[in-house]
Amino acid sequence: MNTDNIESRLRDFEEKVKLRRFEEKVKRLKELEKELDSLDTKGFESEVSAIKSKLKSTSRIPEIEREISGLKARIDDGKPVVEKCVFRLDTNPTYKIEIESGANQGVYSVRLITPHYSSRPESADVGEDLLDYINKSIEDVTEAMNRVRGVRGGEQEKIEEYSEEMLESLRDLGCILYKQILPSDVIGELSKHQQIKCLQMDISEDLGEYPWEVMHDDSNRDGFLGLKYALGRSIQVRGVIKVPTEIRGDKLKALVIGDPLEGCEGGLPMARKEAEEVVKKLEDAGVEVKTLIGKSATLPRVLPELGRGYDIIHYAGHAEFDMKKPRDSYLILRNKMHLKAKNITKQFEGKKKPIFAYINACKAGKRADREEKVEDIEYANDVPGLASAFMEKGICYIGSVWPIHDDASADAAICFYENFLDGVSIGESLRRAKVEVYNKYNGKRAAWAGLVLYGNPTLTIVRG
Repeated sequence: MNTDNIESRLRDFEEKVKLRRFEEKVKRLKELEKELDSLDTKGFESEVSAIKSKLKSTSRIPEIEREISGLKARIDDGKPVVEKCVFRLDTNPTYKIEIESGANQGVYSVRLITPHYSSRPESADVGEDLLDYINKSIEDVTEAMNRVRGVRGGEQEKIEEYSEEMLESLRDLGCILYKQILPSDVIGELSKHQQIKCLQMDISEDLGEYPWEVMHDDSNRDGFLGLKYALGRSIQVRGVIKVPTEIRGDKLKALVIGDPLEGCEGGLPMARKEAEEVVKKLEDAGVEVKTLIGKSATLPRVLPELGRGYDIIHYAGHAEFDMKKPRDSYLILRNKMHLKAKNITKQFEGKKKPIFAYINACKAGKRADREEKVEDIEYANDVPGLASAFMEKGICYIGSVWPIHDDASADAAICFYENFLDGVSIGESLRRAKVEVYNKYNGKRAAWAGLVLYGNPTLTIVRG
């Protein structure tokens, strides 16, 4: 038999294999259509229509399977698709702390504003030495977090020892920020009014680099402000994000992007896990979700999607932040392509903008001295750079100053969405997520400590 005949037979065989695979996919689509038709979908008509529109594409079989699974779960739970979604601000935050940089380094002007009381601006002269000490304390906390992550699972004693060191470092840092920055009358007012639920921190742009959420009032072991209050930040030059009461359409829409570098250098399996769990939580709540996870999270696919009217954007992966040029901060997509903040926000022009973005993004890079390539935690003091690009467009931003991808960060995201989609304000939802993770891991995982909300913490969704 000559070579030409062999090659011809091989081509015939390959074509038959391709044809067989295609026929199997067509058969699977018919099975899915039959499965969809067999369901009692009264009250879910718009969702069924959306699924049926995808039944012509064999490449969308996994997506269709997931959507049918989510639909069946909601039918079983008796949860029809939301007819309309309204976002509103309940009230302005009742209490606000303003912190403004003075003319000299380490000097701040601070005051507390309440409905019945507004303190005069008081000067807090921290001094350069104490400021250096605060920065060194942040480094110590970060190093303690990495010591915990560097311990192997079986070395429980070391885990406990390093975890306690991390917590003590956080408390020490929090107490210094609280007592040295806040004037005594502000501390007195906060201590006196135990009914405070919501706190807005209005800070100078250059002060965004400090972890205000871990300020600790020294009242008890768990006296971190981020655990006590629904806390939101605003940057003074941009102001508090104002979200008018707004009907967003017949259904909430979310775009979830996760682990774009899957299978490549820099891949983050826990980021993929987080994204998949967020997708499930959103779909179970009746949210229409577009997923771009792993290989599908390319620049040509992600960029157009951003302009298609999503209410929520969730990203789990790598990023690089630029405090000096915030609009040049970027998310890292497939093939290490850069999606800059300025390109993201341009996609929103003339379109319905997202209400908020939840960006769990750690800096690229891993330490080479560990057998298991565990990503390092780095203190992201330049996160405000990426956040400000969203804030300029009136979009709330959730991120972390100690970003990491692990079970605890996924737990925090799931708890957040669970509460927010149930009508709890965005600030209170984030506070509950922190408390949930803090309690579950006895405070000894980093995920709860770094979460930050830029925006008005009273933002709430009304569904019905």
